[in-house]
Formats: sequence, C-alpha cells, structure tokens
Amino acid sequence: MPKKFVCDAVVVGAGPNGLAAAIRMAQAGCSVRVLEANESVGGGTRSAELTLPGFVHDICSAIHPLGLGSPFLRHLPLEKYGLSWIHPEFPLAHPLDDGMVALLQRSVAGTAAGLAVLATIVVISPVLRAINFSLPARSLDMSSLYTWLNLDGLAIGAILAFWLRVPGFSRASLRRVAVPLLALGIVLFAISQRSHFSRAVLSQSWCDLAAAGVLGCAMLLATGPWRRLAANPVLEFLGFISYGLYLVHVLSFAVIDSLFSPKLSSMITILGPTAAMLVRFVLGGGLAIGVAYLSRRSLEEIFLKMNFGPKPAREFRQGSPDIRGLNPNN
Repeated sequence: MPKKFVCDAVVVGAGPNGLAAAIRMAQAGCSVRVLEANESVGGGTRSAELTLPGFVHDICSAIHPLGLGSPFLRHLPLEKYGLSWIHPEFPLAHPLDDGMVALLQRSVAGTAAGLAVLATIVVISPVLRAINFSLPARSLDMSSLYTWLNLDGLAIGAILAFWLRVPGFSRASLRRVAVPLLALGIVLFAISQRSHFSRAVLSQSWCDLAAAGVLGCAMLLATGPWRRLAANPVLEFLGFISYGLYLVHVLSFAVIDSLFSPKLSSMITILGPTAAMLVRFVLGGGLAIGVAYLSRRSLEEIFLKMNFGPKPAREFRQGSPDIRGLNPNN
C-alpha cells in the first residue's frame, strides 16, 4: 500500500454511522480515512434540490428520533455547523377504527393529562359493569357499550407503555413490579370470586392487572439470559396474527356459543364444566386463530406490501455498498 494511504483505520461510507465512528476514533488520537462512493457525504441524512431550484428535499430519512437521542451526537458541537432540531407538536399519531386518534405528546402537561384520562377509564369501566349488573334483566341493553365495559384493560396496557418510555425506566424497575403485579392480580381475582357482584364487576380488572404482570414477566424473559425461549415459532406466529386475533376473538366465541350451546350444556352434565370450558376454548380459539391468519395473509399482508411513498432517488435505487444496510437513526 502506498505510504500516503497508511492510517490507523479506514471507514467505508460517510453516512451518520460511519462519520460518528470516524470522529470517535479521531478523538482517541487515531488517524482515520473515510471513503464515500457518492459525491456528497451524509448517507441517509442528506438533502438536495431534487425538483426545482430552492426546494430542498430529504433524499432518504426525514425523521431522526435516535439521532436526537444519541448520547454521542449530543456531545458533538453540531449546532455550530448549522444543525437545528425541529420538534412537531405531536411526534406520533395512531388512528383508531372509530375515527379517534391516539396522540403522543412531548409536553409533560399533555402526558399527565393523557395519564389522567387513562386512570379515569380504569375507574369508569368497573363502574359501568356495576351499573350493568345492578340493572333489572333486559331493562336496558348495554351491548353497545361493550367496549367501554372492557376498556380498562387497554388503559392499563397504555399506562404500562407510558411507564416503559419514562427516561429513568430500567429493567431493574420492571423486575421489581412485574412479579408482584402478577401475584396481586391473581390474589384479587380469587377474592373477587366470592360474590356474584364482585365477580361481575372486578374480575375483569384483576385479570387485566395480572395480564400486565404477565406482559412484564414476558419482557423480562425476552431481554434476559433466557431470551432464546421467547424467540420461537409459536410466539412469532401469534405476533404475526395478533392484531386480527384481538379484533375477532370475541366474535369467534360468540359464534361458537351460538352454534354449539346445546351440546356444550349437555357436555357440562356429562363431563363437567372444566371439560366443557376446555372444548369451548379450543373451538373458539381455533376459529379466531384461523380467521386472524386468513385476515393477515389476504388483507393485512397485501396492504403492508403496498408502496404508498415516493420512489427513492436514483442513487439509492442503484444501492452503492456503503449505503445498503445503513440505518441513519443508529
């Protein structure tokens, strides 16, 4: 190798990752050479006048949440060279089927208000179940409020998701909460079975509490020394159909009850309630899994493969080696 090319390190690709690595090695006193196949550096974070003069477009990535959160990038004086971060009022929005939208907010006050709403829902759902239980039979049809009667489970899940994103959150914090939450939910569920009222009103709440504990334990399992147990085909399949399964499982069990209710009733007399419950679970669960799988393959999968965005720039279609596999947010 000619002497003029001798250096301690060679970085191929002048994207954000390559440049960060080169800067860090240079800070440590190493001589570094950066190679870039394109005419400009920046990789997926570049911008250029692709259409008309004066109109600057993002060539690849337009949103850089991990760039903003990177401890290394925060310690670089990038602002001196013209970098400024633009924060939208709502960084994330998720539309729901009923036309409402779940919004992620940056403000502490907005987040606190959202948590207050979730906490209110956790209280309202059992109250609605209590009203539904106390009403005379068929005096008022509350089937239209089915979602609200069971919305506390989603609210508890949302509160758990908020907590996971708190800056001071750690795996140790989850370890201290997950198992006690699971145990508390199981104990309270058992206590609630002592009366018809508490069973109708609170059983769902305590099941949701235990489910949050199960979810926490699953996250501990998936991020600990036994993480391989969580990476298995069964869980991957359930994750594959999870959205459809959530949507159709209630309807599936209603269909099974409608079709096989007389046979299930006779089965209770012959084999006992446990066996009848198991048969109902297998039939209803099997139907829900089948419908969810067909929905994913025939509807969701096709939709996810649709390309609604603009075509990438020519240089990225050609895919030079230093750009393929580059994640500008790492």
